Amino acid sequence: MARPAVLLDVTVEGCDVEVYVNDIPVFRVPAAAGGGMHQVDHVLVNGENVFEVLINPGSTPSVARTDKRTLPGDGVAVEVHAARCPPGTAPGETGTTSLFRFGERLPDGPTEFPRVVRTVRPVDGSFGPWAWERAEVLQLDGELLQEATRYVQSMHGALARKSFPGFWAHNEIAHREVCIAFDVALAERQRGAEAALAELFADPAFAMAPLVAENFDYRLVGGGRLLECIAKDWSAIVRTEPDSEGHVMRFPIMLGRYEGSLRGLR
Repeated sequence: MARPAVLLDVTVEGCDVEVYVNDIPVFRVPAAAGGGMHQVDHVLVNGENVFEVLINPGSTPSVARTDKRTLPGDGVAVEVHAARCPPGTAPGETGTTSLFRFGERLPDGPTEFPRVVRTVRPVDGSFGPWAWERAEVLQLDGELLQEATRYVQSMHGALARKSFPGFWAHNEIAHREVCIAFDVALAERQRGAEAALAELFADPAFAMAPLVAENFDYRLVGGGRLLECIAKDWSAIVRTEPDSEGHVMRFPIMLGRYEGSLRGLR
């Protein structure tokens, strides 16, 4: 039986939020959604972990924390419930173990955003140190951006050529570590990913969305050890065009310099 997973269940009122664990963005919740849930074992570290919710982040990912503006705080609230959950369960359900809760309800009136709500907690069960923890601290300069852009272009090209091995090689370290965190056999994950892409590639409507340089956005996360390559619209840079049923597949990219080269580490 698969071991329990650490899930974050986030509820929001009147605001968009972005959720971070150890300075790594995990997921974003728009106000209209009302909430979201995500497994976070793959970003937990040994010892204390930093959990943050960024309320009303900036206009694009690269300025999520710095794009300051004043908005009404009326009706704005966020709550996070972290729990260890057996497969098929969610925080608060029978058989789960509540770990902690944190959040904030803002007072009425003008409030400066983005606003950070955070807690620091020890969470047992991490499997690091991860490769990203051992990666070099990066400098966000032109040379790094050019190198990262080549990586993005290479992954996009592998998918456009319908090369599963080419795609898998770009993020092999991340795949291996996520398997450890999620208690999944690497071979099983690889077979599942290959089958999903084979089905995608077989669709007559399959095409990769073009890479548009003006849409690229980059930000250092994970204490400066990871570079997230993301689009200004908060979606993945590398993504497909809508398939015959209107679905888009997205391929998030988070790079670190590990053993001398940029590699997909999350």
